[in-house]
Amino acid sequence: MKIDKSHMNYEIQKQMSALTQGANETQAGKTRAGGQENAQDTIVELSPASKEAQQIKQVIDSQPEIRAEKINAIKEDIKAGKLDVDNTKLADKIVTAFMEELF
Repeated sequence: MKIDKSHMNYEIQKQMSALTQGANETQAGKTRAGGQENAQDTIVELSPASKEAQQIKQVIDSQPEIRAEKINAIKEDIKAGKLDVDNTKLADKIVTAFMEELF
C-alpha cells in the first residue's frame, strides 16, 4: 500500500490558486486604474496569506512521498510473521477516510 498525499496536495493547490488569482486580479485592477505601466516597472506584492501558502507548499514538497523507514520496518515484520494488525482499527480508519472523501 502506498501512502499518498495527493488529496492534501490537491487541497493546498486549490487554496494557493484562489489566493494567487485574487492577488492577480488586485494587481490588474491597480494597473488599469493607474494607466499604462511598463512590464519592467510592475511590482507585484503578495498577500501574507499567499506567502504563508507558498511556505506551506515548500514544506510539504520537501517531505518524502513515502516514509521508507516505516515501510521497511513493516516489510520486515511481515517477513518475520510478527505483524499484528488490529482489524477493528483498520476498518475504522478505512470507513473514516471514505466518509471524509464523501463530505
